[in-house]
Amino acid sequence: MTVWTLHEESPGSSQGIKITRTLQSESEDSQVTVMETEDFGRILVSGGIVLVSDSEEDPYHEMMAHLPLACSPSVRSVLLVGGSDGGTLCMLLRHPALEKITVVGADIAVLEAVKRWFPKQTEVFTNPRVKLVAKDGTDFVRDSRERFDLIIVDIPGASSSQLYPQSFFCDCFRLLTSDGAIIADCGSHAFLQGRRELASAIAKLKRLFPVFRLYDSPGILPCFSHRLFAFATKTFDPASAEPGSTSRFASIPTLYFNPDIMRAAFALPEYIRRITDGI
Repeated sequence: MTVWTLHEESPGSSQGIKITRTLQSESEDSQVTVMETEDFGRILVSGGIVLVSDSEEDPYHEMMAHLPLACSPSVRSVLLVGGSDGGTLCMLLRHPALEKITVVGADIAVLEAVKRWFPKQTEVFTNPRVKLVAKDGTDFVRDSRERFDLIIVDIPGASSSQLYPQSFFCDCFRLLTSDGAIIADCGSHAFLQGRRELASAIAKLKRLFPVFRLYDSPGILPCFSHRLFAFATKTFDPASAEPGSTSRFASIPTLYFNPDIMRAAFALPEYIRRITDGI
């Protein structure tokens, strides 16, 4: 019998993924499922969302980590909100100039499943440059007095506007250094609901930050929805930046990201530009 799992794209659309073997099933304590698939290798699903895939998550995490560091090579400290799967953290650790990465709001059930079934990603959480804080992301940014050069909100499968109130982004603004920046997943724009969530995310960040840009993630493979990321800063325009320290990326292995991709990422379809300009 052929077994499929459904990855929800919107309330009216799902993508089917053929399963060859189930390694971990949902329980009373966890919504996490780990499966072997025919096309994508081993995947981790939580709440109907594919969070980890053996074969194709690198493009998502590369665009979330490498692009802001290319635009702003002076970054030394990063706050990563979410990041339970370790993918974005893995990309950040490829940059030796980063001195400290603080990870908050990680989903413990996802973290434990990653440690068990995706062991190569587990090592990143024990790196001496990483500080793992067992605290909700909203509570952390409200209470913290630390300063960060870059904040990344990494909650795959959900727009940041769905998960965090305006006060969260106000607190993020306060924690950023004078030329700091924030990266946030604004969701998929392929469906009407996604465009509504996109508008909400844009509004929350544009009213706070002097500079706001969206960038695209084309080429992300089928298991991960096409995404748009927000890049909001206090001072510089990332869309005008030349890839900083380009030679640095020559020594960093990437599957997707390169300087040409960085330049192209800020070129948006006209209907997305209209949404952005109208807010």
